[in-house]
Amino acid sequence: MVRILFVSLMALGFAAQAQENAKADAGQSTIKAEDTKEKNKVDGNIDEEITNARMRAESGSKSKFSLSSSIGYTGGTLSRPFGVDRPNLAREPGVQERTSADIGLDLRYRWTKSQSLTLGTSAGLMTPFQGDMSASDNQLNVFDPVVGYNLVGKVGEVQMNGGVSVAVGTSQEARGVDRDGSMSLSANALRTFQNGLTVGLGLGLGYNAYNTKPGAISDLETREKVKNFYGGDSRTEWSLGLYPFAEYEFNDTLSARTVFGYFNWRHLYGDSERSRLLQTFVYQSVGVGISVTRDIYLYPNIQFVPGNIRSDFTNVAMSATLNMF
Repeated sequence: MVRILFVSLMALGFAAQAQENAKADAGQSTIKAEDTKEKNKVDGNIDEEITNARMRAESGSKSKFSLSSSIGYTGGTLSRPFGVDRPNLAREPGVQERTSADIGLDLRYRWTKSQSLTLGTSAGLMTPFQGDMSASDNQLNVFDPVVGYNLVGKVGEVQMNGGVSVAVGTSQEARGVDRDGSMSLSANALRTFQNGLTVGLGLGLGYNAYNTKPGAISDLETREKVKNFYGGDSRTEWSLGLYPFAEYEFNDTLSARTVFGYFNWRHLYGDSERSRLLQTFVYQSVGVGISVTRDIYLYPNIQFVPGNIRSDFTNVAMSATLNMF
């Protein structure tokens, strides 16, 4: 009887010790998780400066190391949004002319609340609702990988973001015009008023590098389209664009947005007059911004040419920005 009682007490002791060890392990795991989360923070809170929902989401997560995803649909026309073709409103070579379902991933390192570096790429499933339309082209299109520097902040009442990025030409569109890569600079500034109206201005500069001489495009079909321009080529070497825009915020979740793409110029590849700029197509974009959370922003939109408004000469698109941690 004494032996049974002794064994029972020993068993109860081991069980109690096991429970204490389990609690200790759980506590240590919680502490480690909190330590990891704390180490992944940067000093300051950029949300105290940036209140615009779109600019907040585009600035990425507030963590030191984070992952962002962009999911979208590059659609067809307003009359056939899920069709095969996407009209080339710019009428330029190197522009996507097939619909696609797209997904992108960006790794971000933020060393201050305002500055970060990103590295990412995206891929698109071309003509997702029709299947493979061409035996010569891969339905899966890997778009150009990009590395970029980003800066976001506020000066007075003006909220701003900007960045510099470099891309390597791997996509079907890049290979079609023999583009090795590109560099771009972008900047946006906006002012929000108490009545819910926001007005702003975007700036874009771009430069393209090609591996063939002007007019010597390896794609025969594209070569026929670029003749009879300054320097014998209609490819863009560098471009400049100014984009006034306006938003109206109905509430914390919903807003309307329009972009005036009226001031776009480009310098043609091969043009010996280095300062010559030709005005590109004029367009306007209208869309609805949906701020699901601080880190999730949806934007369905339509682009059209004001001087040629037709339902079959429009571009529709849907984009979603998701900052995962």
